[in-house]
Amino acid sequence: MILASNSQRRQEILKDAGFNFRVITSNIEEISDKENVIERILDIAEKKLEQIAKNNVDEFILAADTVVELNKNIFGKPKDRKEAFKFLKTLSGKIHKVITAYVFKNISKNILIQKVLTILTLMILSMTLMFPVQTFAEDNTPTIKLNINGTYKINPYDYVKKTDVGNNTQLDFNITNSQNAGITVNKDTSEVNFIGKAAGNSVFTISIQGKVVYTINVNVNANNKNEATNLNPIPR
Repeated sequence: MILASNSQRRQEILKDAGFNFRVITSNIEEISDKENVIERILDIAEKKLEQIAKNNVDEFILAADTVVELNKNIFGKPKDRKEAFKFLKTLSGKIHKVITAYVFKNISKNILIQKVLTILTLMILSMTLMFPVQTFAEDNTPTIKLNINGTYKINPYDYVKKTDVGNNTQLDFNITNSQNAGITVNKDTSEVNFIGKAAGNSVFTISIQGKVVYTINVNVNANNKNEATNLNPIPR
């Protein structure tokens, strides 16, 4: 099965349900001329799916799109972290609708299932809960850009405060969307080598005893040079 979404939450749900799947994301512009909100998000979900399905006619493909509605105002995917905080401030403590359209299709088997789910919810929202950090890449966010099959190497200890790291403290590494970018770690030098796999976005985190202390967005694109921006080592 193919999941046409980079959503970490959707990936977690499928994994928890026992599904084997791979992620292929579309690059469509998420717009629709439909006026009705349900028709609009269903239209966008269908467009995401169709772009993937045309080259994978024998695969089962799942695509989705979600918006939040409050007092007839629609909140889609925020453009950046600033807009996300604005959305959260507006929604926090108020009953609102979370509307998700799902489309499931297999062209060769002539299977098409469409479903729209609306949930009424009241939350005291947080940035982490509603909009995970990997969703955003601000202009000043540390970023590594990779070409497909390109590499970039860092020493993670250069980006961690010396006071946080004792001589025996081990750093833990995690990268999301490992189908887009992978890492290898040199056990002798502790250097981390990033490897571009497929076009898309990932997030690399450095943690100490479960606490994330540094985050790097990783962008893989066939047109990228292998370079980093705003990746500023801490002076020693």
